[in-house]
Amino acid sequence: MARWRTPVVLALLCVSLGLAAVPAAGQVHGSSRLDIYAFPIPCTVIDIFKLDTPCERTLLSFDIESITNLNITISGMVVTIDSAIGIAGPEHLIIQEIFNLGAVTIHPEMWFATPFETVLDANSQPNVVVIPPGEPLFVKKRLTTILNIAGITLTNLAMFEDVNFPNPGADFGPLIYPAQSQSFGFGDIVTLTGQTVSGITITSTTGFCATLAANTVKKHSAPGSVNPACTATLGGILVEPIEGGAKTPILFDFENISIGGLSVGGVSAGASLNFRPLTGLQFGTSLNYPFMNIATLAFSFSYSAMGGITADDAFAITLASAPLNISLSFAGLFELSSANLSFSNTQTLGGLRVSFTGSASVIKDQGLSSVTAGVALTSGTFSANQSVAFTRQVVGFDPMGDPIFGLGFSRLGVNISLRLSPATFTLSATFGKGGLSQLGIITGFVF
Repeated sequence: MARWRTPVVLALLCVSLGLAAVPAAGQVHGSSRLDIYAFPIPCTVIDIFKLDTPCERTLLSFDIESITNLNITISGMVVTIDSAIGIAGPEHLIIQEIFNLGAVTIHPEMWFATPFETVLDANSQPNVVVIPPGEPLFVKKRLTTILNIAGITLTNLAMFEDVNFPNPGADFGPLIYPAQSQSFGFGDIVTLTGQTVSGITITSTTGFCATLAANTVKKHSAPGSVNPACTATLGGILVEPIEGGAKTPILFDFENISIGGLSVGGVSAGASLNFRPLTGLQFGTSLNYPFMNIATLAFSFSYSAMGGITADDAFAITLASAPLNISLSFAGLFELSSANLSFSNTQTLGGLRVSFTGSASVIKDQGLSSVTAGVALTSGTFSANQSVAFTRQVVGFDPMGDPIFGLGFSRLGVNISLRLSPATFTLSATFGKGGLSQLGIITGFVF
């Protein structure tokens, strides 16, 4: 286990030495904030009847986190240090660099994190806990290389990561996660993007031992992750290492090709082609036509060869005339599947800016599914907003015992912010059907 503590200590030491060595001419900027969130603990009225019910005065559970982001610029090289620590201890340390070598931009990253998982606690509430022994571990090394020549951009993302590292937003089966449980694999994603003289954009993305799914640690994530199968000895093309050891498979995971910017007679079009060894070939295309500057007609078609040939088409109409926006979606050409209405308007009253928003959604076979409304006020360094949402839910039962659906209150959100440079202060509260569901206080400063 000590062998994994060493990289973390060395990383922190390098950061400290780097900060001490920053010359006066170097630029340092960033932000630091303290997030405090409070969640009411459900209470029970104990009397003749033991009734679970919301209480006006109750106990609160707290989640307190300190998040710091530091950017250091030295001779054109930018070093970014992103760290987070909370009640349960260190959460993550991300060290990134960005620098140029001629026409090449290089962006290396080092991820260290403590394994967390999401569980239900003794109060039957979702909670995030440390997985024993709770030591910060090396999680991932990412290296992004970008080359731009004659309008063609080649991006290569190479990843070396622990494919077993727990997702903090999910339940993790084992009771412990020591360094011995880690399993590292290598993956690579190559993206080639170019544009023709006429404005047509073509992008090709190829994955080897990699997926486009996000890799997540506590309070940090980035797209792209290693295929866990590439740490096994089965499947793929087995490559012998130079100095012996286990064999490593190299797997082709996906190929995505997209074309955009096509325009003929006022009709804009795009197409995509996706291939994956286990799901086969998928093809999609879309057409958009503006109609009298008040509406956009959109048509999409997709084709899949997995398990036989299947095809789906969809048609959509968007009517935009400020402050209203209406979007209609059809399955095929004549079967309405959903309709959405949105409203947005901003008024200025002296030094006060007031914004009103609203939306309503209708879904086939369900009727009115949601209604939202909001108002936001901004005056100088002060801003506040409030939003309310009603959603489709069970409001009763008919004589046969079948549920009756209707619109019911879902959520009320209130947010107040004050910016007194360089300090910021934000107070937020979210209320649900059972009363207060979350209270947040965020304080920090930007330098």
